[in-house]
Formats: sequence, C-alpha cells, structure tokens
Amino acid sequence: MPFIPAVKANRDKPHVGNMHWPDKVRKKVVRTWLQTGNLELTAKLCKVPFDTVHNWRYRQQWWKDLVDQFQDEADVAMAGRIKKLLGKSVEQLEDRIENGDSILDSKTGDVIKVPLKARDLTNTVKVLSDREDILIGRQVKEATHTEQINDKLALLAKEFAKFSNKAQPALDITDAEYSLVEAPARAVDEGKQE
Repeated sequence: MPFIPAVKANRDKPHVGNMHWPDKVRKKVVRTWLQTGNLELTAKLCKVPFDTVHNWRYRQQWWKDLVDQFQDEADVAMAGRIKKLLGKSVEQLEDRIENGDSILDSKTGDVIKVPLKARDLTNTVKVLSDREDILIGRQVKEATHTEQINDKLALLAKEFAKFSNKAQPALDITDAEYSLVEAPARAVDEGKQE
C-alpha cells in the first residue's frame, strides 16, 4: 500500500472539520450578532453551525477585534450624523431667533412670522449657555487638574530631596546618669481596706 502523507490543517483560519470559513462569512456573522444580540439566531441567519459561532464568540481573539472595529466604525458614523443634525438644528434656531416663528394666521390663511416668545428665548439661552459652560468648564477643569497634579508632584519631589539629603544626627550619650526611681507608696495596701 502506498504512503499517503497527512494533510496539515491551516490553524490560522477558523474551521469546522475540514471546512474553512472565509473572512467575508466571519464578518457577516459578527455584524449579524451585533444587530441581533443572539448567537443562535445569528447561526441560523448566516448558515454557520451554532457550535462554530459559539466557539468564535467565546474563544477567538479575532471576534473581539472585529466587534471593536465595527463598534468604532458605528460610533464614528453616529458622531457624524449627530454633528450634521446639530448643525441643521442650530441653523434653524438662528433663523427663528432672527426672523421669528412661522404661524398660520387664521383670519387670512397666510403664514406669518412672529417674534419668539420671551419664555422660548429664555429657555434657548439657558440651555445654550449651560452647554457652553460645560464645554469651557471641562477644558478648564482638565487644565486645572493637570496643574494640581504637577504641583503635588513637584512638592513631593522637594520633600523627598530634603528627606534623602538630611543626615540623621548621631546621639552623643557620654554624660548619662542612672538613677533608680521608686514607685510611690500607696496609702492603702491592696489587701487592706479602711
């Protein structure tokens, strides 16, 4: 019988038995799991055995790396959308402050602009100033905190330098006297009571 060499499996790629899963499938599985939050449903939707998906989820570092990558991408995309919405909102707010709110005149049927009410302006100013204070305060707080830490470190460095450079004075005990001190006599012996 001829010698047939054993085929070495490529351990770098995820596999089930002799089946290797391409990166495209692995990415689809991770994205599906992120959307559903359910491994069993993910396995069914992606047509990958549940045991394989479970193994990938709990034992493979590449799974964690892909999850982090996809979440970072989603965070960046969401931050971009939020900035876009904030920009549009601020533009509309500026327009309403400058030109007033649009309302329907019930008598003529026309849309007219009326100045914002004091209450609405007050609330708007309050919210915007609070947000500005938070933003500026955060920057000032971070700078102040850094300065405080640097000051403490400098003080500690000075104290350590003083401590390490200070030589402990040697005690010179040449003229010492020894004396016995007797305990004071008690008025009442412990065994006798008056």
